[in-house]
Amino acid sequence: MERKTLKSILVIGGSGLVGNSLIKLASDDMKVFFTFCNSPTEIPNVKSFHIDLLDEKKSSISDLIKSLSPDVVVNTAALQSVDYCELNNQVADRLHVESTKEISDACADSSSKLIHFSSNFVFDGKKGSYKEDDLCNPISYYGKTRLEAEKIVLDSSSNNVILRTTVIYGWNKNSKFPNFVLER
Repeated sequence: MERKTLKSILVIGGSGLVGNSLIKLASDDMKVFFTFCNSPTEIPNVKSFHIDLLDEKKSSISDLIKSLSPDVVVNTAALQSVDYCELNNQVADRLHVESTKEISDACADSSSKLIHFSSNFVFDGKKGSYKEDDLCNPISYYGKTRLEAEKIVLDSSSNNVILRTTVIYGWNKNSKFPNFVLER
């Protein structure tokens, strides 16, 4: 079977640690685009777009995906604080669930493969060493919205992929965890 050569990728949340790392890895081999919200980032030969996924009226993520029609869309955008999500349910719903629905629908319309970053917070933490087919049981609002987003992504296309991550850390000007540790 012949493998399809990927020609273009759109990274949603490209100014964050994961998104920025992906852009750097992909930019030598394909045409790369990315979105940012609060932290404009300049990367040579990579086109960026300012999109605020929390602003329902101004978010044009669907239009962007449809106009670029990339081979792959990687969604790394998420709120990083579980505690913030507990206190701001509507914001968590908007970013994790509603914007994921917009992204999934646009990817389906554009025949773009969607790779969606999720979280181990879809589990309750009682078992540990989870497998992808283990029963999800989120105990936080953050985990509940991440699980709901996963369902949207998987229901949208059998071609989509979910990546469940745990603590991601590294150095990036927007990295919360290393900066938190350094401040303490």
